[in-house]
Amino acid sequence: MKITREIKTAILVIASILLFIWGYSFLKGRDLLSNYKTFYVQYDNVEGLVNSAPVTINGLNVGKVMGVKFLDNTGKIQVELQIKSDFPFSKSSIASIYEPGLIGGKQIMITPNFEDKTPAESGMTLQGNIKPGLTSLVGEKLTPLQEKVEKMVVSADDLLKNVNSILDAKTKANLKSTIANLDATLAEFKVASKNVNEMLNENKGKFSSTMTNVNKASANFAKISDSISKANIGKTVKSLEKP
Repeated sequence: MKITREIKTAILVIASILLFIWGYSFLKGRDLLSNYKTFYVQYDNVEGLVNSAPVTINGLNVGKVMGVKFLDNTGKIQVELQIKSDFPFSKSSIASIYEPGLIGGKQIMITPNFEDKTPAESGMTLQGNIKPGLTSLVGEKLTPLQEKVEKMVVSADDLLKNVNSILDAKTKANLKSTIANLDATLAEFKVASKNVNEMLNENKGKFSSTMTNVNKASANFAKISDSISKANIGKTVKSLEKP
């Protein structure tokens, strides 16, 4: 069978259209040749979540965010998830928005509920929540510290005000006078200490001679005591007591 030019042209046009559709879908993040499941999650606040953000299960990338839009006039936001993994998870699994790092942006983590045996089917709406990120945790830890620092600053300011109120002009003058008198007393004590040292230096020989005499007197006293002990005074007294 001979293929006419018109048929060849039609086949080429159809193939170009299909290729264009596939390329357009691929650029939008949807591969028409892959088998995907679509799930929806509703949030009150998406915390800056954007299209093409990764979707993970136990840390493994299993899909991406395909759309983020307002659900209705209540302000709720619906997020569309495209999951390409065959890993089964239940319909009661939770899709949590979290922050893997300071510069990684927001992602969605699906936490499977293994106790529920009812599998999640494509098109279902999953439960959603928001896990505090590193920035939020740091902010929570710094807030109490900031409050304590503010209280300390206020207390220090009140203390300074009280000190300033106590230290009026008269009190300041009395403090200056007291400090001046203390300086004068210390100067006099220094002069007296110098005089005492000079006196001790001048009479150092006399003190040495006095100590030598004291040592001699102590030695003589020891000899006298020894002589008295050897004299047997007790026996002499007893002999005198006899008639």
